[in-house]
Amino acid sequence: MKRQKFITAENLPIMTRAFAESVDPALRSGGDVTVSLIGEPGVGKSYISGKLSDAVTGPHITALTMTVPRDNLHDLILWSVRESESLQIRQVDEASTRFVGQEYRDFVIAQRELHPVPPRVKPGITFVEHPDPEMEEASDIVVRLSFSEHQRAAILMLRDNMFGAAPEIIASIKDDIARVMAQGCLLEMEFQGNRVDRVPLIDFFDEPAETEIGREDDEPDLELAL
Repeated sequence: MKRQKFITAENLPIMTRAFAESVDPALRSGGDVTVSLIGEPGVGKSYISGKLSDAVTGPHITALTMTVPRDNLHDLILWSVRESESLQIRQVDEASTRFVGQEYRDFVIAQRELHPVPPRVKPGITFVEHPDPEMEEASDIVVRLSFSEHQRAAILMLRDNMFGAAPEIIASIKDDIARVMAQGCLLEMEFQGNRVDRVPLIDFFDEPAETEIGREDDEPDLELAL
């Protein structure tokens, strides 16, 4: 069973509350919920999983993050662990070559050997980015994130404008790209198995967008003058 909606700053808190309600029965029974996250670079997989984690654990947590520097690229979040008194939420990158190149996978695997993911010691949630087919199939929820067609077209056009541009223009274009990305993403959620109470999330996805953000469609206008 799948549901889809364009997620914005306005309806993200509603979705995260629904997520917390949906996974609560499995967590109360001492289970480990698995969520696979699939999406293109920069679409916000780690950001979304962080917001979902916050909704489940609440504000009083300890957090440990293993960040690995990379040459000429932003630092890689290899894994992170958030803990409350009763729950543990882990976020890991499985680096399946279904979604990433072999060089990236080799880098992640080598770093995981140097910095293993802490073992689970409490019931909770494991968010897995770039899952292999077996992990995706075994997940309780699969989340697929993508930019809208309008966003993708705007990002491609802005990137094209960077070629040969002066440094100050490139910096301005990067800011424009970040603003396009920050406007939200199209999120598809697939429910698998029966360990998660689907009703709160289905209610969220089936609620007309007009009642949430004052529009009849699920895709907001781009705010840039392109």
